[in-house]
Amino acid sequence: MTQVDIQVRSFLPVFYETWLYRSLPDSLREAILSKLRLCSFNPGDVIYPDQELPSDIHCIVQGQVRILGPTSHQSPTLTVSGKGSIIGWDSLLRRVAVGSVRAALPTSLPSSLPSSLPSSEAGQSVLTLALPADEFEPLALKYLMPAIAQQVSLIELFDTLSAFLAAMPSYFSGVNLKDVVRYIQQEELATVHHWYPSKTKPVALLFHLSDERVWLVSGGALLNTPIGTPINLPQQLRQVQPSPFPVRLLGIDRNFLASAILNGAVPRSIESSIESSIDLRLLPGATAATALDSLTLKDRPQSQNYPIRRSPSPTLTEDVVACFDMVCQFLKLPYRPDSMRRQLGHDR
Repeated sequence: MTQVDIQVRSFLPVFYETWLYRSLPDSLREAILSKLRLCSFNPGDVIYPDQELPSDIHCIVQGQVRILGPTSHQSPTLTVSGKGSIIGWDSLLRRVAVGSVRAALPTSLPSSLPSSLPSSEAGQSVLTLALPADEFEPLALKYLMPAIAQQVSLIELFDTLSAFLAAMPSYFSGVNLKDVVRYIQQEELATVHHWYPSKTKPVALLFHLSDERVWLVSGGALLNTPIGTPINLPQQLRQVQPSPFPVRLLGIDRNFLASAILNGAVPRSIESSIESSIDLRLLPGATAATALDSLTLKDRPQSQNYPIRRSPSPTLTEDVVACFDMVCQFLKLPYRPDSMRRQLGHDR
């Protein structure tokens, strides 16, 4: 057994405890060992550059990495991930090269270091177990899809929602997207549906896509619709070329998304009771009262007789129109919903 094998084996417990690999059958684990390699990065090193699909899928076994948004958005730091995190799987399966990953400075020295590594090197470096993309893809398609279908990454949320918002009128451009995607992940407001064009007829999607969510194309198999496109009817989806990969459809809580877009902010917490211009009890289909922390009206009337208008159809445009209509009624401001629909691109 080589020194490299010993080092890799010392980190295997972390590797196989991750959400992605824990379900792998024992018969595969020894075969995968020969494909893994131990990688070391100094703080600031680029692990994945922007606009490039990953060549390896990395499992962080020591240290931390910084997940950055795309350069088109000034590369915001979306999160800092540590031991046990898997990076690169989302971009590879979505077939979308967006954002970057860099090794981060350690917040503290590791409590235990492999004896085969110099203490000065191990204490500062970010260590990962890397599986080549060519090895990962067939493994994922055969064994890992059930686990992957339960995961939504921050960069996936950021990229999909930024494409969605880019198609909306400019006066909705003030949404703090970084805060929105963090809140969505924190409160588990997003889910994923995998559609295999070669295995499933589009009409079958009717039985899986909930009206309580806004469904957006996230990536995967190449379609006739770009990333960020809202899907109202399954018939909208058409595969452009054959692919073994599924189409990832991202479902985001409809009430939250409509409110966040209209207000440009997110709730401070689920239990927050801060005054705001919209009470989520008024949103179509809402069941819980949650206030938003922007556009506070200090001098509004204290009446509890709020106007209620429900969306006539499960589309984001109608949800926004319904929310705005309730606000205008409450403030006794005149407005024309048909004008807003035209501005939102509902009527051309």
